[in-house]
Amino acid sequence: MIKRFIKDTDKPEEDALYAVLQTMSAFKGPATSAEANRHKERIFRNLNARIAQEPPRLKPFRKIRIFGQVAAIVILLISVGIGSYKMAQTETEVLRASMVELFNPAGSITTLYLPDSTKVVLNHNSKIVYPSFFANHERRVKVEGEAFFEVTKDTERPFLVETSGLDIRVLGTKFNLEAYEDDSETMLSLLEGKVEALSKIGECEHLLVTKGQQLILDKKNGTLQKQNIQMNAFPQWQKGELIYRNESLKRIFKDLEHRFNVNIEITNEGIGEQHYFVSFRNGESLEQILTLLSYRKNWVFKKDNNQIKVIYR
Repeated sequence: MIKRFIKDTDKPEEDALYAVLQTMSAFKGPATSAEANRHKERIFRNLNARIAQEPPRLKPFRKIRIFGQVAAIVILLISVGIGSYKMAQTETEVLRASMVELFNPAGSITTLYLPDSTKVVLNHNSKIVYPSFFANHERRVKVEGEAFFEVTKDTERPFLVETSGLDIRVLGTKFNLEAYEDDSETMLSLLEGKVEALSKIGECEHLLVTKGQQLILDKKNGTLQKQNIQMNAFPQWQKGELIYRNESLKRIFKDLEHRFNVNIEITNEGIGEQHYFVSFRNGESLEQILTLLSYRKNWVFKKDNNQIKVIYR
């Protein structure tokens, strides 16, 4: 449309502008700074030549004004061309990066490697969503359930983990994240390195977590609690082991529900507040675990398919 307009007019300034438009094809492909400079120099040479050939009827200030307008257009077109290319490149990356969603059902533990070689072990009834490749500025994944991460260090691209209530930012570390949707708490346990955690509930509290610390988010009120943990009590479910050090029975039952895909109903809150020091390392069945937990205690369990009821003796 612009070319057609210029062709139909005999104004000198419009004729000079036509030389600028001839370079537009240079921005159809990748444009480097060197290429842009070469095009710019050629354009200015052509414009100077055209201005020098203009009829004497044009006054000097007219020439300067025309040259200033055209020069501004040249710079604008070059900027738009390079900017458009970078924007198109970013949009192309987004379109090419298809999302991968992996759900791990009860009864299995899955190990996978992300596009940056980060190792992820996905627990029972857990899901992870990640792109087929990471962008240039960050590495972002989403988790529902429990996962253990060994993050590949990359100082230029932070690793970001999103959950329903907590966002985590790391550069390179090992940590365990428990973020089941139906649980009242989200727990982050750090084995190595340090991470930044941001609560998305309540006042959006921000905390730094370091090696040997555990962060607990209460999803009901949005409060964050940080505490030290013994390294020998660090979650070992990825090895098939269940280790508890002064853990409430209510919390243990949550793990068993996810591991064995059952629903455990506690008929009295007092039972759930009992605390245990116990380890299961030999692939015990659900019935074996419940039998050992209830041994010489004041409660028993009754199982009906995937429904389990815990009652006083």
